[in-house]
Amino acid sequence: MSRKVHEDKPLKLQNSPGIRVVILLVYVDDLVLTELSSLDLADFVIELCSTFACHDLGSLGFFLGLEVTRELHMLYLSQCQYMVDLLRRFQLESCAPCATPISPSKSVLPTNEELLSDITLYRSKVAQWLSAPTHRDLRALKQIFKYIKGTLTCVLTFYHASGFHLLAYSNFDCATNVSSRRSVSGGCVFLGWNLVSWTTKKQATISHSSAKS
Repeated sequence: MSRKVHEDKPLKLQNSPGIRVVILLVYVDDLVLTELSSLDLADFVIELCSTFACHDLGSLGFFLGLEVTRELHMLYLSQCQYMVDLLRRFQLESCAPCATPISPSKSVLPTNEELLSDITLYRSKVAQWLSAPTHRDLRALKQIFKYIKGTLTCVLTFYHASGFHLLAYSNFDCATNVSSRRSVSGGCVFLGWNLVSWTTKKQATISHSSAKS
């Protein structure tokens, strides 16, 4: 029996009665397969290649910008090579690293500062103020790249046997953006010691009081 996981459309599970669980992740023409038994997985790959025109590239090393490395009972995910390529693309390999993407004591507000004369490079990177970016926005953008430089060695670690208890954390900044008065909330979920889900979201709507003092 095979079934599709509705929460994650590219993910598909195949169950054989009482024994077999194959996890198949599909992205365009790239497939990632995993199973509890390496022997059963090899048989499944042979069956798959005999049905479709595909090639077995062996153990997973890179996938969608993620680098996968393994040690005994542990697996590491990183984006080091992707971030290095990003810095090289914008000629920022030699920038000084920093620990945060933006100073928590600074708020991003509209400003009357002089607009950039050439906004092509700015828009090709990333921007919140796309309509009229200023030199201040460009400095803030460079701070993000410095943060990328400072986190090249950061990895996500997954442990083979870490238990099945769920632990969740959440937080929000209570409308610290004085321009929009919107809050930003975030959260993460651990399965055992493994981080399996995380999210951040800006408040969609805000309420205004119509009462007069």
